[in-house]
Amino acid sequence: MILDRKTPPIFQEINNVNVIPAEELLLKNKLLLGYINAGTEKVLKIELIFDTGIIDSPSPAVAHATAYMLDKGTSKYSANELATKFDSLGAYIGAEVSYEKTILTVHALSRNVEEVIKLLLEVVTNVVFSEQELKTYVNNQRQKMKVNLERVSYVAKKRFPALIYGKDHPYAATTELEDYDELKLADIQAFYSTNFLTEQTRLQVAGDVNQGVLNLLMSSFGQLRLKAAIENEFLPSNLPEAKKLKIKKKNAVQCAIRIGKPLFNRSHPDYVKMQMVSTILGGYFGSRLMANIREDKGYTYGIGSAVVPFRNTGYFFLTTEVGVDVCEAALKEIYYEINRLQTEEVTDQELKLVKNYVLGSFLKSVDGPFAQMDKYQLVKDNRLNYTYFDDYIATVKSMTKEDVIHLSNSYLVIDSLSELVVG
Repeated sequence: MILDRKTPPIFQEINNVNVIPAEELLLKNKLLLGYINAGTEKVLKIELIFDTGIIDSPSPAVAHATAYMLDKGTSKYSANELATKFDSLGAYIGAEVSYEKTILTVHALSRNVEEVIKLLLEVVTNVVFSEQELKTYVNNQRQKMKVNLERVSYVAKKRFPALIYGKDHPYAATTELEDYDELKLADIQAFYSTNFLTEQTRLQVAGDVNQGVLNLLMSSFGQLRLKAAIENEFLPSNLPEAKKLKIKKKNAVQCAIRIGKPLFNRSHPDYVKMQMVSTILGGYFGSRLMANIREDKGYTYGIGSAVVPFRNTGYFFLTTEVGVDVCEAALKEIYYEINRLQTEEVTDQELKLVKNYVLGSFLKSVDGPFAQMDKYQLVKDNRLNYTYFDDYIATVKSMTKEDVIHLSNSYLVIDSLSELVVG
């Protein structure tokens, strides 16, 4: 059969998206287990969500090192032995840390789930933080940062949170080279002992989740001794006024630009609509910033904007890299596009295009059981419920041209935006 490439496929409007609510079990030790049994592959994704991250640690370096070392050895197995055992079972384990949480993740084949769960339990109950692993980590990270500090985009990303929040704000914390010299094993051990395996810890699993898998998880992780959770009250410091900062980089051929300001979290009534405004401005390949600064002016290969939510706050930013000789011209065009959002109505065609893009992206984001579990994690992390997703779709569909102008004038006033240029 020959495909007809002249006739486009029939357009179908997205009216609803099937977000599968996770089911929950409360284990006998009060550990919350969320699970989604879906998909056709005989695979599983098991995650332990520790309700602690960079904002709870003595320093970002301690939080990052703790996450890195979680699967680097136990009282029974060295790091190499542990990695070999997971590998022999067709499983992969890894950990990551963010400002608010640390996640230990295992991808596994269903047929080996019993052995994988035993190993995972070994990791979280008998973890050993060794001096040798710490030394290896510090050496690698120090060298990696030295290389990265030569990149203007890295420096801009690293310095931007302190510019918009203030250097003492919890969400502005960043690791510096000298922090690796002060990184102590005792600090890592103390951070893990105090902040991990508390009553706020969650367990979640998605994929081929049958009753046998649930029984294994309940019998194993239900035995964990959980500590009382430490409630760290979020006390934000006073936000600084918007300002411009230029960090000169000798012999740089490009300059990195970051512009933005503090905003709000997902619970704010304007969050979704500000996502839409950001998408129009720079949130997809056909955005206004891309059309102007990449396609028309040829100043950059890419430019984008986004609204980033945390549990307690959030921020708007836009970012790009351009040649040093066109840096000022690029800044002028960026502010021109922001001003145009505030003064000119978007066309019906553009607004419809962006709505379809956003809804299509949302539809793609729930493709498969692991992606569906990410939505459950979003709900739990941000203390929301599943009605959030129905409201999200309704808000996107109801967005008006007047909303774009109103929100742009409310939250993107140029004098309220901080500007960082590195190069």
